[in-house]
Amino acid sequence: MIYVNQDNRQELLPLVDADGRVIGSATRGECHNGSMLLHPVVHLHVFNSRGELYLQKRPSWKDIQPGKWDTAVGGHIDYGEDTATALMREASEELRLDATGYEHLQTYVFRSSQESELIHAHRLVTDTPVRPSKETDGGRFWTMEEIRQSMGKGVFTPNFEQEFKRLFDKQSKKQLDIVFLIAGSEPLGSAGMQADIKAITACGGYAAGALTAIVDEDTRHVKSIYHLPVELIVSQTESFLSDVGAQCVKTGVLPSKAIIEGVAGKLAQYPEVIKVIDPVIVDSNGVKLVSDDAIQAYKDLLFPQATLITPNRREAEALLGHPLGNIEEDLRTLSGGTCSVIIKSVESEGENGSLLTDYLYDLSTDTVTSYTKERIPTHNVNGTGDSFASSIATYLAKGHTLTDAVARGEEFIQRAIALGAEYNFGSGYGPVHPCFMEDRSKHERIYG
Repeated sequence: MIYVNQDNRQELLPLVDADGRVIGSATRGECHNGSMLLHPVVHLHVFNSRGELYLQKRPSWKDIQPGKWDTAVGGHIDYGEDTATALMREASEELRLDATGYEHLQTYVFRSSQESELIHAHRLVTDTPVRPSKETDGGRFWTMEEIRQSMGKGVFTPNFEQEFKRLFDKQSKKQLDIVFLIAGSEPLGSAGMQADIKAITACGGYAAGALTAIVDEDTRHVKSIYHLPVELIVSQTESFLSDVGAQCVKTGVLPSKAIIEGVAGKLAQYPEVIKVIDPVIVDSNGVKLVSDDAIQAYKDLLFPQATLITPNRREAEALLGHPLGNIEEDLRTLSGGTCSVIIKSVESEGENGSLLTDYLYDLSTDTVTSYTKERIPTHNVNGTGDSFASSIATYLAKGHTLTDAVARGEEFIQRAIALGAEYNFGSGYGPVHPCFMEDRSKHERIYG
């Protein structure tokens, strides 16, 4: 067999939804260019009877993570091929190994800055000699302790590190769907990190976070904002992500250029983590909360890393530098060809009163979807944008596609506004009421 030292970027791969159903096809090059087209792959973790794990070293000519140690067997499922056939083929091609007797472990979505994969992970225990082919740069068995001591040092691919933690480095095989927040705190509990935590918890995720600012406000006015030191914000973020890890990071208020630069620099070290960036840059009257330099830092440093940005209408107009016009053109301008965008709460008038529409631009499909609903008559809408963005972040962390995560988020926030509308809370703007449980097709209130 002749091996060509490059990946075939024209190879046709199936495109799938989060449940593995084939919905189309694309070339390898299209799947690896940051398009986030979800395509299926197989992984096989090969253990010997001593509990050591075999890892292959990726050759220098690979277009993804060259020279890094990686899962023993990993490869794309070919168009028209089933998972079992792909697994047996890849094990034979890469390690000359018969994978009969493998065990399925888990199927989940993995995203990096370059691609989005539906991973079918498996395990095989065997003492059969492993004979790596020229598709790899060799390999060897590692002890669990060797792997743990080398984690986070650039030795392994991010994909392998995440999967190792997910499958093998926990007392329990269960994995929390973690959203790590980088946001501010306020005393009302209706916005900022407090609102984020409630929304994430209500949607079935685990919330953790680093504080960026402490806000003093009542239901009518913001009185003062205290910025926390950049070094502390970055250190909190590193402490969590390097030790525990997260499926998704969601940002809230980042009140200065220096804080944005520090956060962006740290998040760039975690390209595999989904990033939902909520650009809190103007108040409810359209007055800028941050400097023009800070707004530019969002555009230059954070948006190119984002999976999704979530400005409301006023924030979108501040980013664009003009009022919304052609919504599809404005969405693509905000995307810059690097991220998906949802513009929240664009007002219009319907037959029965005021309407609000959210517009989603999905970068992976280059499509625009609108979500229109009637405005619920209530002053209890403080933190609506925070809660909505956090619900989407949670569903992305749980492995849903972007369109499905947004649809679920729309249902969640409309329900939360409706449930909160009846409560009295101060003399100004009160909170939404996210504290109900989701059970697939129905919602049950657990408070109130």
